[in-house]
Amino acid sequence: STGVKMFKTLLVISALLLVVFSQTPPKISENFEAVVSRVENTTQQTGHLWEDATKQRRRFDGQDQDGHFFKLYEFFDTKKSYRVVEDRRECTTSALTDPFIAVFGWLASATANKYPCYSKIRIGHIGTLWELPNGSINQRLCAEINGTIPYWYEQLNTSTNQRLYFEFKGFDPRTPGDEVWVLPAFCNSIRIH
Repeated sequence: STGVKMFKTLLVISALLLVVFSQTPPKISENFEAVVSRVENTTQQTGHLWEDATKQRRRFDGQDQDGHFFKLYEFFDTKKSYRVVEDRRECTTSALTDPFIAVFGWLASATANKYPCYSKIRIGHIGTLWELPNGSINQRLCAEINGTIPYWYEQLNTSTNQRLYFEFKGFDPRTPGDEVWVLPAFCNSIRIH
């Protein structure tokens, strides 16, 4: 009868909500190498991302809007950022003013959203949406259900209206080797400005 169908539907919905709210956040390595699409505010780039959360450093190799390949090194322990355009032999640097926020370091405090999320790269893959509003920094991650594979990550800074977004096309949960962090020799003579 209609009452039994309604009861079964409510039971299924309740069970799904119980599963969502009782989930523990995924354990995704804070040290990794990944192939990503990266969007910072409105600028979209595709490339390679390395993160070593233990030593607070990040590197992104991509291509800018002019078609030039660049490497962006961020060393948060020394508060320096380097942008290298090798084909032009350019190396500029600037001071990092924001603190290091590991892409996955916040997950232990995150809560699961009641709505599923989806991978844009792995068509048909449904994930769990994890969220952590933390003052002016809001973070969201769509990850494989009960797994260790991230689909996408978003960080919003509401005080500066800055947005950082990564769509993961490939993910390798390992600490990047020291060779990843070596600047080209022509960067040795530059100064922070």
